[in-house]
Amino acid sequence: MTLAQLGPVLLRQYVLVLLGAVVTVGAMLAVVQRPDVYSTRVDVIFVAPQEWQATDPSILSTSNGLIAFVGLIERMVNSDRTGRAETSRDVSLVGMGERDGVLIRLPNSGGQWNYNFNAPTLSVHVAGSGTDEVVEAREAAVDDIFATLATLQHGLPDRNRVTARAHPRRAPVLRMAGHRGRAAGAVAVVGTVLTCAAAVGLDQLRKPRRDRN
Repeated sequence: MTLAQLGPVLLRQYVLVLLGAVVTVGAMLAVVQRPDVYSTRVDVIFVAPQEWQATDPSILSTSNGLIAFVGLIERMVNSDRTGRAETSRDVSLVGMGERDGVLIRLPNSGGQWNYNFNAPTLSVHVAGSGTDEVVEAREAAVDDIFATLATLQHGLPDRNRVTARAHPRRAPVLRMAGHRGRAAGAVAVVGTVLTCAAAVGLDQLRKPRRDRN
C-alpha cells in the first residue's frame, strides 16, 4: 500500500488513529520521564584462618572447604530474598532488569548452564532510585554478611577464624540514565506502525459494508 492509498484509510479510521496516537504519546512520555536508576557493587573477600595458611598457602583462594563455607553464608543472608539464576558473573542487578533491590551471590564462573564456584567471594549488587538509598542498602548487606560470619564462628579462637574484607572500601555509585531520546523514538516508530496496521486491517473488515452501501 502506497502513502497515497494509506491517507484515505487513516482518515476513514480516524477514531482508531487518534486512539493509537494517544497511546503512543503516553508510552513515549512514560519512557522519557522514567527515573534514573543507581547501581553499586562491592565484593566481600574471605580469607582462610591462619592455621590453614600455615599448612597450605594456596588455600587463601582455592580451598573447596572455604568456598563451601562462603556458600553457606550466602544461603543464610539470602534466606529472605528471592534468588535469580545468572548468565555471567559480571551481570549486575540492573543488567538482569531489576531497578530496585539487593543481590548477594557467590560468583559462578560456569555461566547459566554450569556451576563453577572457584573463589571465596560474595558479590553484593544494589540498585535503587537514589545515591543515598543504594549506599545505605549496600552497607546494610555487607554488615549482614559480617554479622553472619561472626555468628558462625562464635567461640572459635582467632587463629581458627575465617576473616573477610570488603573491596573496594568505597565502592562507586553509578547512574544508569539510558538513552531516553532513542527509546522514545523507537516507541514512536512502533506505535505508528501498529496504528497504521490496525487502521488498514479495520478498514479491510469494513470494506464489504461500505461496498453494499
